[in-house]
Amino acid sequence: MFEVLKPFEAWLQDVFKGFPHLPANARKSLAGFYPWLALIAGVVQGLAAISLWNLGHSVNRYADYINSLSNSLGVPSSVPSLGLFYWLALLFLVVEAAILLMAYQPLKAKKAEGWNWLFLAAAINLGYGVASVFVDTYYGGGAGSLVSTLIGSVIAFWLLFEVRSYYKGSPVPAEPAA
Repeated sequence: MFEVLKPFEAWLQDVFKGFPHLPANARKSLAGFYPWLALIAGVVQGLAAISLWNLGHSVNRYADYINSLSNSLGVPSSVPSLGLFYWLALLFLVVEAAILLMAYQPLKAKKAEGWNWLFLAAAINLGYGVASVFVDTYYGGGAGSLVSTLIGSVIAFWLLFEVRSYYKGSPVPAEPAA
């Protein structure tokens, strides 16, 4: 499954070679903290998905009520139901939560598989951010969302490549100087 991302991973590895490196003790600490970050983020995203599901369906019930009330008064319905982007956002939250939770054990065991799961989650998040540029800015999308996603993704991928050498089985170049 991770093979699909190998060309993107190789390209990013070349990009981040020229970036400044964290001190060795910071990289080691970050690698030790990543399992817990993945676990916490996975649980939070799972809870966010449940909240989004509940909130979306509550809003949808009100929209249906307003539309039926409008129709009974002879006024055309004007409140839309849940749209495609709602379902995509919910899907992305669920998938990312599952990936982050699956990353916990391999990250804790310092296996490359854990790093690969985090890389996949970051790539999915980047894809979601790029897709959000097509959403009206009223709903939080647009160019501003794309810029913040790109900045966050650069930082996330840079930090991932900083700790890559701490995971068994990761193909990494020589350790950067402390």
